[in-house]
Amino acid sequence: MILSIEEILKSNVDLYYIDLFCGAGGTSTGVELATVNGKRVAKVIVCVNHDINAIASHFANHPHALHFTEDMRTLDLYPVLSIIKKIRFRNPNAKIALWASLECTSFSKAKGGLSRNPDSRTLAEHLYRYIKAIDPDLIQIENVEEFLDYGPVEIVIDKTRDGHEFCPLDKTKRKETEDEKAVRKAKKRKKFQRYIYGPTYRPIKELKGTYYKEWKERIKSYGYEYDHKIMNAADFGAYTSRKRLFIQYAKPGMPIVWPQRTHCKSGSKDLFDSRLKWKPVKDCLDFSDEGESIFGRKKDLEEASLDRVKSGLIKFVAGGKDKWLMKYNSVNKKTRKHNPPSVDDPCPVIGCQDRLGIVQTKFFQQRNTGNPDSKVFGIDQPARTVTSTGGNMELVQTTFLSKQFSGHPDSKNISIEGPAHTITGIDHHAKVTTNFISKYYSGKPDHKNYGVDEPAHTLCTKDGQALISAKSFLSVYYGNGFNTAVDNPAPTVRTKDGLALTSPKFLMNNYSGGGQHADINKPCPAVTTTPKQNLVQCNFIDQQFGQSKPASVNSPLGALTQNPKYAVYQCKKWLMNTSFGNVGNSLDEPAPVVTANRKWHYLMDAQYSRIGRDVDQPCFTLIARMDKTPPYLIEASSEARDIPSFIKIVGDTIIYEIYNTDSPKTKEIKEFMALYGIIDIKMRMLRIPELKMIMGFPKNYVLKGTQTDQKKFIGNAVEVNQARAMCQATAMKLIEFKLIAA
Repeated sequence: MILSIEEILKSNVDLYYIDLFCGAGGTSTGVELATVNGKRVAKVIVCVNHDINAIASHFANHPHALHFTEDMRTLDLYPVLSIIKKIRFRNPNAKIALWASLECTSFSKAKGGLSRNPDSRTLAEHLYRYIKAIDPDLIQIENVEEFLDYGPVEIVIDKTRDGHEFCPLDKTKRKETEDEKAVRKAKKRKKFQRYIYGPTYRPIKELKGTYYKEWKERIKSYGYEYDHKIMNAADFGAYTSRKRLFIQYAKPGMPIVWPQRTHCKSGSKDLFDSRLKWKPVKDCLDFSDEGESIFGRKKDLEEASLDRVKSGLIKFVAGGKDKWLMKYNSVNKKTRKHNPPSVDDPCPVIGCQDRLGIVQTKFFQQRNTGNPDSKVFGIDQPARTVTSTGGNMELVQTTFLSKQFSGHPDSKNISIEGPAHTITGIDHHAKVTTNFISKYYSGKPDHKNYGVDEPAHTLCTKDGQALISAKSFLSVYYGNGFNTAVDNPAPTVRTKDGLALTSPKFLMNNYSGGGQHADINKPCPAVTTTPKQNLVQCNFIDQQFGQSKPASVNSPLGALTQNPKYAVYQCKKWLMNTSFGNVGNSLDEPAPVVTANRKWHYLMDAQYSRIGRDVDQPCFTLIARMDKTPPYLIEASSEARDIPSFIKIVGDTIIYEIYNTDSPKTKEIKEFMALYGIIDIKMRMLRIPELKMIMGFPKNYVLKGTQTDQKKFIGNAVEVNQARAMCQATAMKLIEFKLIAA
């Protein structure tokens, strides 16, 4: 069915498309969605495809075009020419565009070592008939970038022991006949040869691109200008990073225009350009559909599939091979080197042999010149000379307990992260902190440093004292507990509170005993007639003179010079988001999603040895054979309703059982799960609505046929946003020409 020519002209456009190899309608949908200033600028009038279900899908969504279920090589062009003649007669400004998404399978590198179909590779040459008859103003062609290497193929023939010609990767399954079964049993053969082999056609490397050059020059000889470009659909707002070759031929007076990119991988904004970040595929995915666990299936996954799952875990959960934890034996078997993890990283597998230990750095490091052997000294030794330049020593560890009763000297100081020793009737424990006053003028070494709770020593006319104070830090009090700087990413935030923020702003109470520090978010302690409360916060002046030191904002400012030398530093509050690789958010921004447990998602690409893609990135290229190599959504979760049978929970302990019957990859995945506290891994194929959205189709777009047919149509389609951008760019230039002519 097609509407009358009057109905076509009612669309009030000047750009009309003929869509060869239209499939289910990716190009046609993009053309129909193209707008300039809110008005439609193009219309599809003819569609051709050999697949009846593809044409049925196209007709269901674009009923007002003329549809042909035909092989483009044998199509009768009379009905097409009749429509074009009427359009050109009624609209002198009409421009006819011929779009051809040529067959790409026998050109694509995704074909690997399989045989190429020499017949399908010649479809490009059948365009000559259309160009001569229709005389289009613009020809737009889409294909894989390997089409540029279009050249002759050669027959490569190998033979089996039985004399069959074959290619090792080119084979078709078949059933065993009764005669073959009898022969096999007579010869006592265990396996039946289940494949039919044929000759292999492979491109001749030395002649690649020769046919393409001839084809290009042939079309140019009809009076067309030529240009081509390889473009990524993600650069135009697509949810897939599908890269394709686009070729344009234009008659004189018809512009060849390429659309401007609106997105880029990381986003950019400068004086001359501004682009959005690539759209993440997670916007298209239904995470409530978790799929089925990879464990306990009726049919176990193949080792190749498990290997892809494991590779995805390493890349998207562990953060890549460089960040992947060493195994419990700690030592590389080849290099014999030990690469210990940080205490901020997840703990390796804990074996029965107790192979783990925490190494802490509790000492002073002296940075000035001198004997290397004297550079480092213990925290329980007298401090060395503090020079006027400052910064020549640093203390690693801010606080510890010092026992003030007799005993072995080595046991005098203990960490505050461990249990306290025996508390006696007389107070013998003291907390030692790094808040003290250091004098850096001459005098007895024993009197150089004194506490901030003591009266200040004599103040000279020249500054000679400095307050040495510890920075704020985050204290983790689950597990064995540890402290980490607030400048580092926060450790894992669990459902049970396990973190405490040591704020850089607090009250210091000058009482004689106890309660010296108080939270500013809590009621203020008793206010006495003599002021005892002081607000401590991280506001200070950075004096950028030579070797000057920071100064308090409560102190008089030094001399002002012509060149600014002072900078105010202030510690502001922010929200730390510990999920994955996030670095935090401003309090002025919307809060991120708060989750009860930790989940990782990524897409697994089942083609060859590809790993997959993070859901925060565009999807990889979808192919037509998604029935054979479908994309999968993988979910690794630290919490699950149905726990796999090999995981046992005893009290607060999670036990991962590895059996002798497990395949090698299953064992490796279980070890990884133990390292990262993963309870289950689920996997499912992407659904039709998700695939449609990834390729830019509207949600209500109708596809006919089986699920296999529909996936094939989606994988074969031109990405809708890219087709829209191509059409829109051309239409905008035509409108500019029309305005100039007027």
